[in-house]
Amino acid sequence: FAFVHRTFLEYFCACEFYERFKNRGFPDGITLEELKTKVFGEHYSDPVWKEVLCLLMGMLSAEFPKEVAEELINYLIDMEEKDKGFAHLFLAADCYGELRNQSIYVELSQRLLDSLQSLTKSSYRYADTDFKEKTVAKIGAIWQDHRTGWSVLQSIATERNVWYVQDQAVIQLSRIAKIHSEALVYLQEFARQGKSEAIEALATHWRDNPQTLPIIQQLANKGEGEIIGFLTALARITIDSEIGAIIETILARKD
Repeated sequence: FAFVHRTFLEYFCACEFYERFKNRGFPDGITLEELKTKVFGEHYSDPVWKEVLCLLMGMLSAEFPKEVAEELINYLIDMEEKDKGFAHLFLAADCYGELRNQSIYVELSQRLLDSLQSLTKSSYRYADTDFKEKTVAKIGAIWQDHRTGWSVLQSIATERNVWYVQDQAVIQLSRIAKIHSEALVYLQEFARQGKSEAIEALATHWRDNPQTLPIIQQLANKGEGEIIGFLTALARITIDSEIGAIIETILARKD
């Protein structure tokens, strides 16, 4: 027979490994060491297996002590990457995202964040634009509900790095701020520093926030050419809105 949808196949495959681990010690069971080396170790870089391994991690974390999931994810972090694509780290992050009650995995969370952040600073020839942006987007997606992730994104956006990596960090914080209003302070600070992605996000999504117009006025008063040019373009984009008209008024006063 055949599965109508691949999701069913992935789910039942994960269930099979889960049941076999529950039966460890019996003839048809598998040990934790075998889970690491034979299941995760042999398939971590295969996209076909990604969902199976993530589902399995979620099942294991719901049933067994946290040390089981920690050992598996630490195993992935410690792996030597063969194809230089860091598939082991990305899978480790995805598996972490499936854990039940993530708040109990404090050390593991920080270790993963440190490993991913180090990729954004890498000078490897293969660490191109897409690679680094993917890393930042992964941090934003997996840790969007955790302040530790917000802090890492803030660090990436402010540390010495290529502009597109910084912009991606600001974009992720902008998305997170729509879910968690507490993250808006990061965006406001970046806007004050003249980061265009943050300014545009404030003018587009937080135009009624009492801090938005003062920030824009402060930027316009600086009179820096690059910022003035961006505000002029932004005013054209938002001309039908009240904030667009106010930006134009501020810029007219500068003239």
